[in-house]
Amino acid sequence: MLWEEFDKEEYKRLFREEYVEEGIQIGIEKGREKGLEKGMAKGQIKGRKLLLLQMISAKLKKGKAAEQIAEDLDMQIDEVEDLIELIQKHSELSLEELCMLEENKAV
Repeated sequence: MLWEEFDKEEYKRLFREEYVEEGIQIGIEKGREKGLEKGMAKGQIKGRKLLLLQMISAKLKKGKAAEQIAEDLDMQIDEVEDLIELIQKHSELSLEELCMLEENKAV
């Protein structure tokens, strides 16, 4: 290419477009990573809540009282009583559905 044919403005435009596209791709990737991290954290919290509901439900079926369950699980009695109330109030729901109910209530 001859120097006379070199279009400085066209070069700047192409150069700018290339870096804008690269910036967009970097932003998309960072957004995906952040979303994945948030989703994983949310899933872990939901999994712990489900496990807790399963343990409390199993102990209730064995006839244990709230105080004993709280002691067994090293929890505050009021937290256990709240979860027992939730389980009993919505006995028609699965424990997974109870988790979703609790999740929506927290929002």
